[in-house]
Amino acid sequence: MGSQTSKRERILDLMGISASLACAVHCSLLPVLLAYSAFGGLSWMGSHTVEVGFISTACLIALPAFVKGYRKHANPYPGLLALIGFILIFASLSHHSHTDYTPLLMPTIAGLTIAFAHLFNLKLTSFVSSSAKSA
Repeated sequence: MGSQTSKRERILDLMGISASLACAVHCSLLPVLLAYSAFGGLSWMGSHTVEVGFISTACLIALPAFVKGYRKHANPYPGLLALIGFILIFASLSHHSHTDYTPLLMPTIAGLTIAFAHLFNLKLTSFVSSSAKSA
């Protein structure tokens, strides 16, 4: 049972890393894609619905990943780091408008911060699992 739980925790963190990196790429490359896409065919990617979808997916993956990780390694830093990333995302979303050129740095850093938090969580969980097996 423990191996199955560890595998699920690992998958959650890997999904979180993927979702967060996808969010960071979306935020950083969207203006370039919109500027160079033929006739604005990719304009749907800049919609508020797509952005909320990225953020919702990241939140739905992050919550169980960090709660399970904390229960295993008892280190609050990965969850706090992710919380900082989500605060940055929500702050940038509240000041975001597609009618002007808003800074892309904050949401990109936020996505990378959440991805790093998942990686940190994954490493701590793996370390605790390997320590438990060797003991």
